[in-house]
Amino acid sequence: MPVGQNGGGVGHAVSSGNHTLGSFIDRLNRLYDELKNVKEDVKEVYKEAKACGFDPKIMKSVMRYLATSDHEREMAMAGLVTYLNLLGKAPKSLDAAAIGVGGTSGDVEVEASDSE
Repeated sequence: MPVGQNGGGVGHAVSSGNHTLGSFIDRLNRLYDELKNVKEDVKEVYKEAKACGFDPKIMKSVMRYLATSDHEREMAMAGLVTYLNLLGKAPKSLDAAAIGVGGTSGDVEVEASDSE
């Protein structure tokens, strides 16, 4: 059966009503250009913050922290506490009750060491 006769396949992807492959590619190119500009803006904000004395690594950790739900944070912190306890490396102040795991709520300070 030739391409496009079954209502799908490559022929369908090239021209579908008012949409053509070229128009989708043009839209994607514009979006990728916008994304590139936004990423450059984000880098500039981190540079400005660093110049004011803030640590970009900690700021990135804060952004990741704020992007997760309470449940996800509790699960991650519970896992962290468990692993640190297994290694015998958990600080005295880092226990499940102190970080809001196990039915209580509390603020959690998170510091990661990923690169800028």
